[in-house]
Amino acid sequence: MILLSAAWAVAIWQDESPRQRLYFWLQPYPRPSHIMARCVAGVGLLGGAIALGGLVLFVAIGLLGDPSTVGEAEGGIPLSFMYWALWAQSLLLAYLLASVAGVASDRPSVWLLALPVSLLVIDLVAELQGIQWLDAAMRPLFDAPLSLSVALMAPERWLLKEVALQAPDPAARLTGVNPEVAVLLWLGIASVLVILSAKWTRPRA
Repeated sequence: MILLSAAWAVAIWQDESPRQRLYFWLQPYPRPSHIMARCVAGVGLLGGAIALGGLVLFVAIGLLGDPSTVGEAEGGIPLSFMYWALWAQSLLLAYLLASVAGVASDRPSVWLLALPVSLLVIDLVAELQGIQWLDAAMRPLFDAPLSLSVALMAPERWLLKEVALQAPDPAARLTGVNPEVAVLLWLGIASVLVILSAKWTRPRA
């Protein structure tokens, strides 16, 4: 679903990359506001699709599965409102991050593929080679309690944390993670990046 959310953010601008966006920018609206309105409309459509898909899933589980297990994870951990809220926030985060590429780049798909792969390779090299300064630079993205990876996988991290808290000897690396804070932090960062992209993107030949 995270990949679909990112793909949807790119698809919104697929036919109007910055070099083809002159007609869109010539409309009688301030350019940044017009871009943000389109992004917000995309959020609304994405949210509606997710809500519809979730409703269908719950109905299917209720009809075909064991209705008593609806709202529970494996092991009987109740899936509270926080779990579902984190799902929505994580998908919104993926959408916003992909929107930066969609708004600012003529080739957003290339950026969405090349940038994460490059960062993963750099993080792996830093870890294998023991390059401490590079590992420290990558930590806010992959390893820190408030890292981007924690924010994107917030529902899973929340669930793992809940399981660990109920264990006789909880693992500190699981209980020390704060997915609720991480996703809000990165939502703020992603929102600022989208606004800056909308403000600074210019027509180009």
